[in-house]
Amino acid sequence: MLKNFQFSISFRCKTVPFVELVVAHGSVLTILAISFERYYAICKPLKANYKCTNRRAIITICSLWTVAIIATIPILFGTELVDAIYVDGSIVSACITKANTTWQRLYFIPY
Repeated sequence: MLKNFQFSISFRCKTVPFVELVVAHGSVLTILAISFERYYAICKPLKANYKCTNRRAIITICSLWTVAIIATIPILFGTELVDAIYVDGSIVSACITKANTTWQRLYFIPY
């Protein structure tokens, strides 16, 4: 039972930051796509009639969210569950995001 509980905490330790960053990346990319669509609609209205279709919008949004998921995969390898000591001396599990290696530092520089 304790082993399953520990796995559950470890699983959540990796998935919560992953989901948070996927949503952040996906939201930014979606707003960027909407901005480009508005640019076409305002600046090039004749092109917008055949470039801004429902099918293209669905493909664009699915592609952007796929890119967001792929771009966030490194966070799964950078988070870990460790035992931390509070000020009162109690030991608790804490989820940390480490940046020990060069690739981890390069991934977190833009943030």
